[in-house]
Amino acid sequence: MEVSYSNDSDKRQEINAVLSSYIALGGIPILVAILWLVGYIKRPSKDAIYAFIFCIVVALLWALWLRGFKLIVTDEYLEYRDGFYRSKRISLKDVAEMKHKWVQWKNLGRTLTIPRIEVITKDRKTAFLINDKPFGLDDLAIIRNLVKKANQPKEQINS
Repeated sequence: MEVSYSNDSDKRQEINAVLSSYIALGGIPILVAILWLVGYIKRPSKDAIYAFIFCIVVALLWALWLRGFKLIVTDEYLEYRDGFYRSKRISLKDVAEMKHKWVQWKNLGRTLTIPRIEVITKDRKTAFLINDKPFGLDDLAIIRNLVKKANQPKEQINS
């Protein structure tokens, strides 16, 4: 978790995808690439080099996608950036709660149920859904607590 402060009134906390996400998604293509490299060393061929390059490119694409994920909380807003580098921002004053939700996603005629974190506004509408898989559980808990604390009345915080 990266925390940066510009002054006391403007606190900013960011979380990015954790190392285990990179290992889980990029590790398999890297292992396959190593196997192709070993095969190339034992018996050189163009096919082995192409397969090796393909595996490395796949691993780099996973890393690039994971690099896009970011959650930012400041005194003013909550911002979520997904793996395709699209950002969504909401004022902390407008956030009522953040809760787990199972959403259905239809793909190739099948329905998948996937977990997300739903950011709900005070008028009970969904502001956006956060893919929580790339982030660490402790980091998400910190972000949730910051959002909750920002919406508590000042008397409750001081007591």
